[in-house]
Amino acid sequence: MARLRQPADSPRRPSAGDGTVHLCGRPFGGRGGSRSDLWRQIQADVFNTELVTITIDEGPAFGVALLAAVGAGMFSSVEEACAKTIKLKDRTQPVSANVATYELFYRIYRSLYPALKPLFADLSKAVC
Repeated sequence: MARLRQPADSPRRPSAGDGTVHLCGRPFGGRGGSRSDLWRQIQADVFNTELVTITIDEGPAFGVALLAAVGAGMFSSVEEACAKTIKLKDRTQPVSANVATYELFYRIYRSLYPALKPLFADLSKAVC
């Protein structure tokens, strides 16, 4: 789970400050693993934020179509396009006990990683 969260902590990656992926201002899940109740719960707990699932399965293609529709003048803004076309399917709330557990292990991971990083190359050579 630490690797799931770590990219959101990276200064090179823009985020809304809470590590979630946002669509029109809302954290969301749409395809693949997000169809799993367990996986959505894990993500909500790791990021300590509500996760919403939307009814759209097309993902990037739908987003591009929305941007094109805004550009063509069908909608006055991306926010309007989202409001008129994307509907929420489900909400997953973080469980505070799980959040605390993930936070504890993440702090441990963050403290261990710098000391172990040089050994990862050796480990990679040993197994390849």
